[in-house]
Amino acid sequence: NEGVATNAPRLFLDLVQVLRHLDFHELWAITEQRKWGPERSVFEDALPMVGTGASVGVMRDLMVQHQVNDIITNTWLTSLSFIPRPDLDTIVEAAPLLESRPVPADAFLGVSSLV
Repeated sequence: NEGVATNAPRLFLDLVQVLRHLDFHELWAITEQRKWGPERSVFEDALPMVGTGASVGVMRDLMVQHQVNDIITNTWLTSLSFIPRPDLDTIVEAAPLLESRPVPADAFLGVSSLV
């Protein structure tokens, strides 16, 4: 049986909702303690949809530490533009992305859209 299960979209939304209730340290612990397989891409897809300061902080650290590839990095940076009503914590977590050298163009767009 191949393909996407009919309940996959609902399970993904449930995952995003659960992740929204975790702080930075709890989200980061998931990245450190998990033995990753194919589910890694589901977690990577969910993080930007969480849209909290904690999720942005985890994405930032994974990008800065080069623990994700360039495609994920560019996708995440672009996804910052789609965070509805970012709070101060989200902006504070994203701002250090503008301090990396060289600063990716997607970082300017994504971080500036938060303000």
